[in-house]
Amino acid sequence: MDEQRAGRLQALAKHPSWPELIQAVDDYRQQYGDYLSKHILLTGEVPPDLEYKRGFLAGMKYLTRYPGIADKTLERAIAKSTTEGDA
Repeated sequence: MDEQRAGRLQALAKHPSWPELIQAVDDYRQQYGDYLSKHILLTGEVPPDLEYKRGFLAGMKYLTRYPGIADKTLERAIAKSTTEGDA
């Protein structure tokens, strides 16, 4: 990640609306947890997209808490998957 991009990510995290994004992510995580509990209790089944949603929500939480670190981690994961795909 270049220094300009890192600076922009840090600036985003300092923007006055950043806490609103964090709250929106937290609210959605809570709503999904409520939905998941009700769904399992009513149907006895785990939704097929559970692992996808869990990963997505964990990623969003991580991104909103640690924007610069999350970006570097994502870049490494993409590079690794690209390399493994070539093998």
